[in-house]
Amino acid sequence: MRRPTRRGPADAGFSLIELLVGMTLLSVLAGTLLSMVLSLQKSTTDVTRNADLLHETQLAMERLVRELRQAGTIDAVELPTSPTAPTAITFFADFDNDGLRDLDASDPEVLSYRFVPSTRQLTLTIDDAAGNAITTPILATNVSGFGLELHSSLWQYDRSVPRDGVVTWAELDATPGVGNQNGIPDAPELTRIDSVVVTVSVADGARNQSYRTQVDFRNRNLS
Repeated sequence: MRRPTRRGPADAGFSLIELLVGMTLLSVLAGTLLSMVLSLQKSTTDVTRNADLLHETQLAMERLVRELRQAGTIDAVELPTSPTAPTAITFFADFDNDGLRDLDASDPEVLSYRFVPSTRQLTLTIDDAAGNAITTPILATNVSGFGLELHSSLWQYDRSVPRDGVVTWAELDATPGVGNQNGIPDAPELTRIDSVVVTVSVADGARNQSYRTQVDFRNRNLS
């Protein structure tokens, strides 16, 4: 009868090579898991940051739209002449309906919104009680664009061919006896503007989001 072979001490457990292979596999697995955790954490942070930015932009847009709706007079508009040039609009909104331009800092009615590409900020400027201009960021960072399209409901000045039903400040400017043909949106055109299309764009890394809306001025009555 054949007797069973006994395993010696050297045959028990794992060999050194097996241990090294196992440790290598565990290291690879641990590295993969760590990479997944870090990637998930970064994605969560990016989503949170993007949500905060979009919420801030939405609030700023709602404020601008609310104030523009009550505009009675457009004092000045500055449109960019180059990619680095500013965009701005200054208007009077009679919030208390007393017919007066209140400059009190507690309830200002002359507002100026301005965007300068180099600062990536959208700011609001008002005068304080002493008449000093106070500028506050409405959107402090990440603003990539601020656009203003000035429109009029005076359809008789539609100069497009064929007519598109939209009268821009440029068409008013080009109309003899209406505009002054200087290529700038100033008083002759601004007195006939009663709506504006506002676009605010924000960028965070590779992600870019734009908000666009048309605002009709409730206190402008053109004829």
